[in-house]
Amino acid sequence: MAFLEDITTAIKLQNSSFAGDYSGSNINSMKKYGWNQASIKVKDTAPIGTVVEGNIVSNAMASGSLSDWGLDLFKPNFRTTLLRGGSLLPYKCHTSFKKKYVVFCNTKVYKFSTASQTHFDLAKSASSYYAAVHFFVNDSNYANSTYASSATTAGNGIVTASY
Repeated sequence: MAFLEDITTAIKLQNSSFAGDYSGSNINSMKKYGWNQASIKVKDTAPIGTVVEGNIVSNAMASGSLSDWGLDLFKPNFRTTLLRGGSLLPYKCHTSFKKKYVVFCNTKVYKFSTASQTHFDLAKSASSYYAAVHFFVNDSNYANSTYASSATTAGNGIVTASY
């Protein structure tokens, strides 16, 4: 998950005077935006089928089974919470009986190929830069479109350099 320290580092790459003041930001929204944009970028850049995007509709997946999306890994109450939308859960399960790499983000679910953990890890690495974009676009104290553009370029670069 994009930890606040990672996001702070990404922000400081653009604005070295940033001292960690998130008072004008919604940190949850930043993280969701970061993971969503990173997942979309990997999906759009990687070979077709590497990342499959699903939709949560009316508290259920729009297609496929619970197992297809890794939802069978969770207890019913937690699964229900995820299917209500509004959550952020990057999840990597790498056990002898099951392997799933998924990101639940609001009403989207991104399922990453299990052939290689690299695709999920790229989204993880890029997510903090996209979260910084959200910060520079929406923070009432630090809004700066030039910094947002630079953070977008950095996030895109992490993903595109690997394909």
